[in-house]
Amino acid sequence: MSYGGMKQFFILTICLFAANVSKAQTSQQLDSLSKKFLEAIKSTPPPPDSILRKKRQIRLKPPDTLRLVNIHPFKPLVFPPIFESSFFENAKANQDTIAITFYTVEIGTIYVETGKIIACDPIVMRDAHPFSQRFPKGSFPVQLSIAKYDNDERVAFGRIYFLDHPVAKWEFAVAKGKKQIPLASKDFYGYGVDGGEGVFIDSAANEDFTRMSNEDEDLWETVFAVS
Repeated sequence: MSYGGMKQFFILTICLFAANVSKAQTSQQLDSLSKKFLEAIKSTPPPPDSILRKKRQIRLKPPDTLRLVNIHPFKPLVFPPIFESSFFENAKANQDTIAITFYTVEIGTIYVETGKIIACDPIVMRDAHPFSQRFPKGSFPVQLSIAKYDNDERVAFGRIYFLDHPVAKWEFAVAKGKKQIPLASKDFYGYGVDGGEGVFIDSAANEDFTRMSNEDEDLWETVFAVS
């Protein structure tokens, strides 16, 4: 994207369910970490442009104001349905004896310049590769489904909301060379989150950010929350 001769990109950081985080961390540490990242999403302002423009020709657009999103229910087509229905208004689910409610927040927009999207733990961003599928180009809302149970809140799911129409087909976003598997398969595709975070980023933006962080060793910790 051209913006006064400079490329524009947006980085989304999310913390994931404890089940996906390094087993070396205790449950108490995970709860503390999840709350810390959620509060950072809600209340921490983005780094000022001046920090990221310094000695560079790239401008980071701050995320839009966090806002609640109400998505009214429809018949989910994905398996399991919770992937989609957790974003519905007043969504609820039960896991064993735990009652979980969900609400959706929109944390900003992502600009997809190339149609090649990467999803990974940001600690491995520089070596990450995009999915083999190509995605729509343009600016799209980034939404998080927040799970609430007992006195705990944490990010359950994150998504890029490409189009406000019913989904015609669901399939895994896969890395190059990987074969598709059924959604109901016991196998699944995913990525490790040893750093406790996840990121959506366009391939071109990832290349730019890698170059920038090579020039400034403090940039990564400036952009990403570090516990």
